[in-house]
Amino acid sequence: MSTGKNSKTTRQFENEIVRQMDALHVYHEEFGNAVTVLARMLYDYQETLRMFEESGGRVVVKHTNKAGAVNAVKNPYYQTLEGLRINILAYLRELGLTPAGLKKVNDASMKPEKSSPLAEALLALSRPAEDPLKPARNTLAGKAANATRKPAVKSRKAKSEEASGQTV
Repeated sequence: MSTGKNSKTTRQFENEIVRQMDALHVYHEEFGNAVTVLARMLYDYQETLRMFEESGGRVVVKHTNKAGAVNAVKNPYYQTLEGLRINILAYLRELGLTPAGLKKVNDASMKPEKSSPLAEALLALSRPAEDPLKPARNTLAGKAANATRKPAVKSRKAKSEEASGQTV
C-alpha cells in the first residue's frame, strides 16, 4: 500500500464508489464485481501516479537500448497512467458515474419492458380460467356478443307485447 498522506486503500475507494452510486440511486448488488475492479484500478492509478511523480514527472525520458544508443521514449509510468485513465473512465461510465453514463442508466431504467408472445401466453395461462361460454367483456368480440344478447329476464310489458305480436 501507499505510504503517502492522502493515499486511499482499495476498500476506501470501493466504499466511496458505492456511496456515490447510492446518492445517484444507481447502485445494485449485482454491480459488486465491477465496483471492486474499478476500486482496484483507482488504487493502481493512485500508486502509479505517485511513482510517476517520484521519477521526476516527465512524460518523455531518455532510454539507452542494448546497442548503447540513447533515445527519447514515453515514460512507462505515464503510459500506464494513460491506460488506467481510459479503463477507469469506461467503468465510471458503465456504472452511471459520469453524466453520459447516468443518462444511459436512467434512460434504460425508464424504458418499458418488452414482452414476447411466449411471455404473454404463459401469463395468460397463469390467470384464473374464465367461463368459455361467456364472452369476455374487454374484448371487441365480447362487447359485440354482449350488445346483441337478449335480456335474460323480460319485463311483464315485454311479455304481453310479445304475446300480442308487437315488437319491443
